[in-house]
Amino acid sequence: MLELTTLSGESHFLANQLGLSRKQAVNGNRSLSFLLPKTDVNAHAFNLVEEECFITDQSTKHRYRIKQVEQRVHAQTPVKSVFATHEFFDLIDVYRYDTLTTGVKTIAQILDFIFNGTGWTYSVINAFNNLEFENFGDDNCIALFNKAIQRFGFEFELRDDKHVTIRNQIGNDADLQFRYNHNVKTFKHTVDTSNLSTYIRGEGKVVNDVPVVTAEYTSPNAAIFGIRHAKPYTNETIIHQPTLLASLKRQLIDAPEVSIELEFSVLKDAGYLSEKPGLGDRIPTIYEPLGIDLDLRVMEIEDYPGTNKAPRVTLSTLRKSYGSAITDFTKRLFDEFFDSDTGKLKYDVLDEATRRATEALNNSLTELEYPPGMGIVARDPNDPLRFVAFRSAGLGVTTDGGITFPNAITADGINTNLLTAGQINTNRIRIFGGDLEEYTLIEGPYIESRGRHTRSWRGKTETNQIRLKFENGYLRARNDTLNRSLYFSDFGISTYADAVGNEDASGTLAFRDTTYSTASGLTVHSVYGVVALRSDENRVILDASQTVNIESDEASVYFRPMKNTRPGINEFRLWVKDNGSSSETDGVLTYGSPNTNYAAGIRFQKTTAGDPTIFVTNGNGDMGTGKLDADKVGANDVTTRGGTYSVYWNGRGGGTLGGSGANDFVLQAGGIKTTGDNFYLGCGPTDGEVRVTNHLGYNDGSTISYRPIKASEYRNGSSVLTKQNIEPVTERGLDVINKLEIKRYILNEDVNVGNYSNWQIGVLSELSPEIATQDLSAINVYKYVNYLALSVQELSAENKAQAQEIADLRLLIEGGEA
Repeated sequence: MLELTTLSGESHFLANQLGLSRKQAVNGNRSLSFLLPKTDVNAHAFNLVEEECFITDQSTKHRYRIKQVEQRVHAQTPVKSVFATHEFFDLIDVYRYDTLTTGVKTIAQILDFIFNGTGWTYSVINAFNNLEFENFGDDNCIALFNKAIQRFGFEFELRDDKHVTIRNQIGNDADLQFRYNHNVKTFKHTVDTSNLSTYIRGEGKVVNDVPVVTAEYTSPNAAIFGIRHAKPYTNETIIHQPTLLASLKRQLIDAPEVSIELEFSVLKDAGYLSEKPGLGDRIPTIYEPLGIDLDLRVMEIEDYPGTNKAPRVTLSTLRKSYGSAITDFTKRLFDEFFDSDTGKLKYDVLDEATRRATEALNNSLTELEYPPGMGIVARDPNDPLRFVAFRSAGLGVTTDGGITFPNAITADGINTNLLTAGQINTNRIRIFGGDLEEYTLIEGPYIESRGRHTRSWRGKTETNQIRLKFENGYLRARNDTLNRSLYFSDFGISTYADAVGNEDASGTLAFRDTTYSTASGLTVHSVYGVVALRSDENRVILDASQTVNIESDEASVYFRPMKNTRPGINEFRLWVKDNGSSSETDGVLTYGSPNTNYAAGIRFQKTTAGDPTIFVTNGNGDMGTGKLDADKVGANDVTTRGGTYSVYWNGRGGGTLGGSGANDFVLQAGGIKTTGDNFYLGCGPTDGEVRVTNHLGYNDGSTISYRPIKASEYRNGSSVLTKQNIEPVTERGLDVINKLEIKRYILNEDVNVGNYSNWQIGVLSELSPEIATQDLSAINVYKYVNYLALSVQELSAENKAQAQEIADLRLLIEGGEA
């Protein structure tokens, strides 16, 4: 049932309407139409049906605004033909005069700008990338919404409570497959390859006739249809290559545009399971004439409420843009006020303000003169010497009867003595002064000054092509000759804004940085190059009220002199002098304050023999010494005494405390502090392992190899206190063992050194999930052994049963009783 609401708010139900039809399309118009004959039942409401009134579809609660009413008489009965579009289209009358700032925007920022204050709300279901927009606004909300669809590539659904749902793609996947001319019959079928292209190139914003970014894209369908070039794509709002490439992919039509029109009853016959088709539903389709697979979608539905007529469904590969979908609607509105026969506006459809303006212009004809050879003269009726001359050469304003025209517009430009304006909007005006080599350009928020300059820097003089620019919130100093830039912003000073991954990205001076502290600080940063502090004639001082930290991700800090440019002073010195020492060769690296009894830490002192002696101290005295030879470390050369651990490196043969070989490395019990005699090696909290490898010390899967472990006894912790859910084993151990595949192989570490004869046998973890670790990277030996033990138990039981059976058989054979 339909309900009419007039502009005054009066509501009436409409009765006796005929031919009600509702249309809806993906990202397109949603409308309804019907015929309303005048009857005794609806006589009052019939007269109220006019343009701009609302029609509410009570079955869906969606509202439509009447845009066309055509009245005619059929068999002496007045009949109105009514066409109405969804109230969402009323947003075409809401204009956004302001614009968003240029830059990267989220989809929420764009939709907030469009729908703010309109009474419409929205929700975004899927994730969308942030995109760059330039001067978004200055248009009606429908046009802006269309731009958002084109940029983000989303689809939308309308709810009856003035809510818009945004998705990557609406509809569901149908549980059937079409094969054209096999299981579906159509009454209208179209295949169009006129727009088919497989290659496209494009460019973004153009500055000084040079695009900031370019891209090209070739569709995989080029393997089927060959290279077919599409019209190049341009977009002045794009300045980043990934954004341009995504736009090219959306622009390219790389498959035939297939459209199939059929009734829903045919869909049901083909296996469609839903009670009714859903807008955007996807149906995989094999289109054999071209040998391709398509995803046909329900792009448009027209149904007929109140009748038994099956809905008409249009399946297509082409997603119609929002702008294309409203073209028919716009044309219908245009026909209301434009007479195509005369080529003029229909006067009776103009609003009152337009009518008054038209009449005023008509009345102004009395002020226009058409002198021979003089064009058109608009003369001030109060001062005949003041007039405006319109001629083919241009437009001029005079106050002396045409002797001079100090204010004029000609093909050579604009000449004026005074330009008065409250505001010059450079979003619409481009100011350019100079030539292509030396100029200043102002365009919207963009300012650029370019010239060739000779400059001296650190004793070197060069002549380069330089540009200074206000761009994207930066003050940018650009050297076109050397292809490098420096950016100044509220963040700091940087070369990274357009040079990430480039050798020109030399560094950043970041203000208000919190990388190393919660307090706002200053950071000097470089990814590829060296961060250097240099003073040729004086000192470099690091002065802090707290600590001065020297940190390195590689856990190494190098101190070394400069290259040999200052003979005689290339030594390196680092010391913290002990209070009791008078020699600069003596010092101590301390934990705590140094004192005469040695601070806790490492003390170094030159001996009478000239060797440096290392003291490991605890603040109470000498705890041991160790000597560092100039060439290598010898046996016992680094030791600690009296502590809780000992580490020995036997580098020259022989050894102590368990070291018997020339290269043994020994960690004694207590090497990690414990309260007893046990030695603990800690691993990660979940999946850590203790790994014994070659000297590389870690496992990257290719460069290291594992080494054996020798011990008198191996213990696997198996206390009931460490387990839960203890229950009998239900599977047979023999079944598991029999499924294992014993393989023969050579280890990579043998192959790497050319040894192809050291064959091994064993199981492979990836092929043995029953006894492997959860990630299948290794064999769980404990599980493997227990499956073997279970198999032995099963074999033992079988052996015992067989032995009893053999004994019984022997008694029978010998005549005894079993």
